[in-house]
Amino acid sequence: MTQTVEVIEAGYNVVILDNLRNSSKEALRRIEAIVGKTVPFEHVDLTDIDAVRGVFKKYDIDSVIVLQVQSG
Repeated sequence: MTQTVEVIEAGYNVVILDNLRNSSKEALRRIEAIVGKTVPFEHVDLTDIDAVRGVFKKYDIDSVIVLQVQSG
């Protein structure tokens, strides 16, 4: 969560993609409370390529940062 806040506070526009397997929307609410604005969220599993493509079509994305990866 700290890295996401730092990126937002540095002035970048962020779209959070998460399948919520190891997290919850509460984490998103905490991020929004810290940065003082709404952060776009897409409930997407990164292994679902069609869903990821849909997010790229919906938003103007320049860069991607993966903050957590679950193995197995």
